Amino acid sequence: MEEEKLSVLYSKDVLDFVTVSTEYITMLDSLYEYSQESFIKYNLKLLPLLYMKAHLLPELEIDEPETIEKFVSEEEWSRIKLQTNKLMGELDDYKENLGRFEENEVNALSENFADIYQDIKDFTSLYSTSVDELMNDAVAEVARTFKEYWGQRLVNTLRILHHYFFNEKLDSEVKGEAEENTENWLTEQRKNEWGIE
Repeated sequence: MEEEKLSVLYSKDVLDFVTVSTEYITMLDSLYEYSQESFIKYNLKLLPLLYMKAHLLPELEIDEPETIEKFVSEEEWSRIKLQTNKLMGELDDYKENLGRFEENEVNALSENFADIYQDIKDFTSLYSTSVDELMNDAVAEVARTFKEYWGQRLVNTLRILHHYFFNEKLDSEVKGEAEENTENWLTEQRKNEWGIE
């Protein structure tokens, strides 16, 4: 791969997008740490940043678009959707007025989050291979899907979260997984024996 293309793959804009994408994935992989209110508040900061960084990605060409590997399974997508749905509760469904239809279309925030997660995680997984050609394809593909699909999902989600944050009574209690009991773990027993806290 020529030197100029390599410098683009490691440019500030691409590395910034990798960083923000990783933050987004980490957030959705640890939903049990958030209350509904803290999740919405956090995303009101993260989503605009993700949008901006995606918008700044360079335009690259893919040699063979049909060969781009996908990493997120249907089960993983469903897990993110179900966990986000549980966290959002009755606020998950919203009506989207697209202006072209007589009736508003009903959408789910959890589906938006899962769709964005899928494209972002596919990107980070492919980019992290450190194979120049695959990194190039990862950047080109995520930039394409941003323009064609998940960018609009992100904007719709941000608009709804903004409305909820300033107009709804939000649940501030964390209802995720209970803290795991580790007292019987061998490492915990050794720490107790050695007086380590």
